[in-house]
Amino acid sequence: MFKGIDAAGMNATDLQADTDYFLSIARPDGGAVVLPFRLGDQRLSECGEHVVLAAREKFELLRQLHRYPEILALADANRPAASATLEAALAGAFSVDRGLYIFGAHKLGAKVARFCVERGIEVKGFIDNSSDKHGKRIDGILIGGPGQIDGENESVVVASGRYSNVIMAQLQGLGWKHVKNMHELMFALRTSHNAESDFRSFVDVLDTDAMRFISAFLALDDERSRQVFDGLIRMRRTLATQVADAIKSPFADEYLDADFVQPADMAYYVDAGAFNGDSLERMEQRLGKVTHAYLFEPELPAYYDGLKRHADRPEVFFYNLGLSSSYQKFTYRPAMSFDLLQEIDSPIPNDIVSYIQTIRLDDIITGPVTLFKLDIEGAEEEALKGAAGTIRAQRPKLCVCAYHRASDLWKLLDEVKRIRPDYKVGLRHYSDLMDDSSFYFY
Repeated sequence: MFKGIDAAGMNATDLQADTDYFLSIARPDGGAVVLPFRLGDQRLSECGEHVVLAAREKFELLRQLHRYPEILALADANRPAASATLEAALAGAFSVDRGLYIFGAHKLGAKVARFCVERGIEVKGFIDNSSDKHGKRIDGILIGGPGQIDGENESVVVASGRYSNVIMAQLQGLGWKHVKNMHELMFALRTSHNAESDFRSFVDVLDTDAMRFISAFLALDDERSRQVFDGLIRMRRTLATQVADAIKSPFADEYLDADFVQPADMAYYVDAGAFNGDSLERMEQRLGKVTHAYLFEPELPAYYDGLKRHADRPEVFFYNLGLSSSYQKFTYRPAMSFDLLQEIDSPIPNDIVSYIQTIRLDDIITGPVTLFKLDIEGAEEEALKGAAGTIRAQRPKLCVCAYHRASDLWKLLDEVKRIRPDYKVGLRHYSDLMDDSSFYFY
């Protein structure tokens, strides 16, 4: 029995703030899910037992949850735990005795190979469709083409952010029988992923934070964003990369999706996680030149490369700093580097341990900010806290990567709404994997 008032016969105008309600929503199989909710501005971090409806106009969307099967399933207290289902399905899929090949001779392939080596699983070789790579090696492991592999009997893991589904379809067409994606490997081996020490956190949080995810979903302001959110939940629950085909946008649109970012937004640009300025260059090609850009990059090799690339541009400022909620010093592990294959031409070696200093954006940028992009390996929430004054006073558009931590899809939205509740919220996804999802606050 649910406490509160049955909202079945109510209109949105009947709802009272901070009052307990519940709503029965029909499932496609003929059953029903009963969802407790409240109307109000409660922080999602403070409520795990009910859904927060931030505005009355979202009540009709709540009634329509049957249109979003994964969101509705989150509300079902009787659903089986996602991790238990996946664990049973993947039992014995990866073994020390058998070894495997990795399809994708690039950064993600190297990452997967290192996970396997750490766990005593033999990587027999890399496979890649690019003949230019054949005969070369990554970490001493030979790269070959698909024609050199016995697809009938060998185990293969596909490791590609942008082409996983094309490769999976290719191998299915060739009749290869033992093909898994890298989500499945990382789940089975309990590897780290982004800022989480255990990949399974991205699955387990669907059970522990279900009401918070539903609340975040209800805060989205366009239908495409809702479809993306629903698809991302499905990807976590099933680990299937094929889900991405229906929800992903072109990779070239990452950080600058035309639904949310316009040329005028580039005037005063702040980039947290700027690498060597490559994102700035890509965004300027599409949107036009900045008046001023403030680029923050704590990794020394990328920072020095960025200084060199933009040495003739006085309007572009590079800072060898990270953004956070306070001044701190700590080390940055080379294993977290985006330059995993040491492709940067820099006098600073890639494997050096960087000693990072962080600062609040509010303490260093006093001028106007029109667009603030954050892609900082799980430190986005703390950086937002350190930019609260700027965000509150200027209301810049925000592009915030929302995939480094298991709770990012609700927690980052919660933090921005705490600072400025009047932001509208969009969500887009840009790869075949769980990675490369971005919130846009506009």
